[in-house]
Amino acid sequence: YGGPGQPKADCSSQLPPGAAANTYSCGHGTALPSGTPNQTFWNAGPGCVDKKVMGVPTNPAPPRHGGRIAISFETLPWLHE
Repeated sequence: YGGPGQPKADCSSQLPPGAAANTYSCGHGTALPSGTPNQTFWNAGPGCVDKKVMGVPTNPAPPRHGGRIAISFETLPWLHE
């Protein structure tokens, strides 16, 4: 996000209703519709503007040295609304 032809880095760009976040993450596709009529994102091809979190680059993902990631959701009341 944040590069030319990409959604704004501050996440204020409108996306179409029902847009899947993983589809719009770094433009896993090209010419994806925006929430604005006649406007699309990633017309020049997929890709991200490199970002850092606490000084660590996120693109490409840094190498891992074993271990595993486990995520659990205890309560998701909004899921059933």
